[in-house]
Amino acid sequence: MKKLISLISIIAILLTSLMVFASCGGAKGPAATEWDTVGDIQWKFDKDDSGKATVLYIKSKDSNAPAKMKDYEKSADLPWKKYSAYATKVVLTDISVISDKAFYNMTALTSIDFGDDVTEIGDLAFAFCTALTEVTIPNGVTKIGASAFEACPALKKVTLPHTLTDLGDKAFAYDYALEEAIFSKGFEKELSAEKKAAVFTKANEKLKLSFVDIKLPWATSGKIQWKIETTEKDGKKTVALIIQNGAGESAPAIDRFAADDKSAVDTKLIPWFTYREFITKIELSNISEISEKAFSQMTALTEVSLGKSLTKIEKSAFEGCTAIKTVTGEGTVEIPEGTFPEGVKLEAPQPEPEKPEKPAEPEKPATDDNKPSESEKATETEKETEKETEKETEKETEAPKPTNKTTTILAIVVLALVLIGIIVGAILLARSNKKQTKDSRTVRKNKDDPKAKKAKAAKNNKKKK
Repeated sequence: MKKLISLISIIAILLTSLMVFASCGGAKGPAATEWDTVGDIQWKFDKDDSGKATVLYIKSKDSNAPAKMKDYEKSADLPWKKYSAYATKVVLTDISVISDKAFYNMTALTSIDFGDDVTEIGDLAFAFCTALTEVTIPNGVTKIGASAFEACPALKKVTLPHTLTDLGDKAFAYDYALEEAIFSKGFEKELSAEKKAAVFTKANEKLKLSFVDIKLPWATSGKIQWKIETTEKDGKKTVALIIQNGAGESAPAIDRFAADDKSAVDTKLIPWFTYREFITKIELSNISEISEKAFSQMTALTEVSLGKSLTKIEKSAFEGCTAIKTVTGEGTVEIPEGTFPEGVKLEAPQPEPEKPEKPAEPEKPATDDNKPSESEKATETEKETEKETEKETEKETEAPKPTNKTTTILAIVVLALVLIGIIVGAILLARSNKKQTKDSRTVRKNKDDPKAKKAKAAKNNKKKK
């Protein structure tokens, strides 16, 4: 019995430990590290500012020069391999190229901050990251390597950049949960049926591919505001960069995009430079000056509207914009020689033709003919009530999705119930064995008792007489 009690005590202690382990969220994982240098990059493992997410931070050793990460043939060679099962987030700063297998098999990874400088993602870079559910790859990325996001079974949605030109085979292979992949409209012709099959090998059969035009909301840069919008008229598509006064001042200048006054212009500081190959039109409103290289390398640009307030254009402002056909503007503006292609001159804007106003339709008087009948009103009310009832029913019948923590607790409860059943069965079995032993002892004792023998003999004699 003492052994049984000891066994029960041990099991109780184990169950308590399991419950405490689950409530604490499992193992804490390895401790935070200091910055470590590997080639041209530095890295460390630590918690974020909120103290909730565990983050793998990677940055360029030289903050003035984006770094290319070293390629790895084996994931075992990764300097942060020890932390792969614990980092829930990756944060990149001043990194231009994500190397092959850089974040291979990071099973706890749920989010990625790519930073502003990434242009390439290597082969198998995020393969087997089983906790990723959504990825937005930033504009500026031109290449995504083969099998970059292969075998990410929880990945449901991926948004690809307008700058993408090279997408490797099996980039999203075996991503069984993938429901939607969003591409630029310009990439649609690149994604043939054959290419789609190669990129999404064995992916979700119900995968939806979406192709969207460039459309960016208002953003602020220095004293100006800018946005990009795409419109289509008479079968012609226009991608317009619209810039206006954003500081409330009188016609501000577009800032010079350089680290300081003495430094050369850094094109990566130009906020719309990423979209340079797509922009077909520029519209300026209440802007006084255009700085050097502000609109350089816009190879698709055909139309420029300078507005009324422009007075100065730097010599290299439109460098490499060889497709410009028309430039319109009002007022006086200095235009250096060679700013626009040969033969293109400043023209006054053409007034838009006035659209004839449509006569206002007279309001219909409320008559018995156009008033809804009482039966129609009742029918509409019934339909609205039915819709509301259906919505409520859907909400009630929607099964809550269990979280990982809930699943863990349920598993522990089931285990506890099984163990309790085993314990109860052991106790009942022990009691049964004890009772049988006691009964057998009583029987043996009764057989050896002299009084019992005498009584039995008397009984036998009585029967003989």
